[in-house]
Amino acid sequence: MAKKHTKRSTSHHATKKKPSKNNNNILTIILAVVIIGLIAYIAADKIDLGPAKTNTTTTTTTTITDPIIIEEFSDFECPFCSRAIPTVEKLKEKYGDQIKIEFKQFPLNFHASAQKAAEASECARDQEKFWEYHDKLFDNQKALGIADLKKYAADLGLDTATFNTCLDGGAKAAKVASDIEEGRSKGVSGTPTFIIEGKKLVGAQPISEFDKILKVALGDGSDTPAKPAADIGLTVINDPSCKLCDSARIIQVIQEQLFPTTKVTELNIDDPKAQALLTATGIQAVPAFIFGSELADDDNFGEIEQVVQKTGDKYFIVPAALGTVKLLKDISIEGRPALGDVNAPITMAIYDDFECPFCAKFETETFGLLKENYIDTGKVYFVYKHFPLSFHQNAQKAAEASECAFEQGKFWAMHDLIFENQKALSIDNFKQWASDIELDTAQFDTCLTSGKYAAQVQKDMTEGQSDGISGTPGFIINGVVVSGALPYDVFSQMLDEILG
Repeated sequence: MAKKHTKRSTSHHATKKKPSKNNNNILTIILAVVIIGLIAYIAADKIDLGPAKTNTTTTTTTTITDPIIIEEFSDFECPFCSRAIPTVEKLKEKYGDQIKIEFKQFPLNFHASAQKAAEASECARDQEKFWEYHDKLFDNQKALGIADLKKYAADLGLDTATFNTCLDGGAKAAKVASDIEEGRSKGVSGTPTFIIEGKKLVGAQPISEFDKILKVALGDGSDTPAKPAADIGLTVINDPSCKLCDSARIIQVIQEQLFPTTKVTELNIDDPKAQALLTATGIQAVPAFIFGSELADDDNFGEIEQVVQKTGDKYFIVPAALGTVKLLKDISIEGRPALGDVNAPITMAIYDDFECPFCAKFETETFGLLKENYIDTGKVYFVYKHFPLSFHQNAQKAAEASECAFEQGKFWAMHDLIFENQKALSIDNFKQWASDIELDTAQFDTCLTSGKYAAQVQKDMTEGQSDGISGTPGFIINGVVVSGALPYDVFSQMLDEILG
C-alpha cells in the first residue's frame, strides 16, 4: 500500500517567462558547494588527470604471449563512438590476434535511448550475436526505440521471444550498471574511451594514437621526441554580477592539466568583442570559453572533445559541462506544474527525476522548508520540469504518470506519492496511486498506457540540456544554473541574498 502523501497547496500551470535577473549578492559559499561541471567531465569521481601529457613515449621490451586488451567504453547513441568504428576495424586488421577488443557499456545519461540499446546488445550477446547487433545499432543510430531494438533482433534471426523477455524485463540493466561503475573507477567520463595497458585514449582518435601505445606494448616502440606545442588561444567571457560564475578555476584546470600553452583573453560581457563572439557562436550562457581552431591540433584535444562544440573556426565548451552558468535567455516554463505566486521576485525551476536518490534527498530534507519559508510566503515561484535519466528504468513512465495526474489537477499529490514510494515504481502502482488520490482511473490509465505525455517529458529534458542541466536535481534560479541536492541552509542564504 502506498504511503500517505502530504497535501500541498493547489497546483497550477506556470504561465509566464520571467526574465533572468542580476544576482549581485549571491553568496560566495555556493562556490564551495557547487560542482564545477568541467572538472566532473574531465575527472569523474575525483580522479586526477595528473600533469598535462606530452608526446614522449618510452622504449619497452616485452614478450607477448596473450593479446593486448583494448577496453572500449562506448554509447550506442554517441556520434563520436560511431566515428571510432572505422579505426577499431583498422586496428583489428592491422594487429590481428595480437589485440582483443573488449566492449564495455557506458551509456551517457543525456542520450535518451542509450541505456536500453546497451541492454539490448547484452540480450543479443546471450544468443552469441553481440557484434552483429552492435553493428546494427551503430548503422541505425537515429532509430533506437524499443520497437526498433526488437526489430533488429528479428532481422538478425535471434529468438525474439527470448530477446523480448530479456529486454522488457530489464535483465541486463545490472550488467550495464556494472560496466558504468567499472568505467568510472578507471576514470572514464565520456565516450568513446579506450584503455590500453592502463593508458587512456578519449574520443574518436586516429589510428596513429593507438599505434603509439600498441607498439610500445608489443615491444617495438621507440623514443619519439615531443614536438613543440603550439599556443592555443582562449577567450573567456563572463558577467561580473554573477558571483557563481567562477571562470578562474576552470581556466586553472585548462592551463595546468590540459593545455599548458593556452593564452587567455578575458572579456566582460558588455564588451562589443564579447557580444560579437557570443552572437557568432550562438552561446547563450556565461562564463563562455571559446578556443581557436588550433585546439583540435593539440594532442590533448581528446580529453576535452566530448564537452566542446565547433562553430565556424571556433570551439566552445558546452554550458552543460560547466556546472554553474548564468543564462542569457529566458527559460521556458509555460504550462509546467508550479507552486507559489507567479509574480514572486524569484523563479526557481527544478529539473527532476523521480527515481533519482539525490532528488529524493532534496524532496525529504530541503523542499518542505523551502516551501514553508519561501514558496508559501510569496518569495519564490517554484516550477517543476522533468529530467528522467536513461539509466533509471522507471523514471520516464513515472514522469508521464505525474503528467497524467497533472491533467486532472493533482500533479503534486502524485509527485508526493511517487517520491514516498520510490522503491516501488511500476505501471501497476502508478495506476493504484491514481485511484488512491481519487483520479478518474479510466482517464488516467488510458493516458499512461498511450504515452500521451512522453513527448512533453522529453521536451522538458531537451530544454534542460539546452539550458545547461546535465544531472539531477538541477535548478535554474533567476537565470543561474545550480547543480545538486544542496542543503537547505545553502539555498536559504542564496535566496535571502537575492531578495536583499
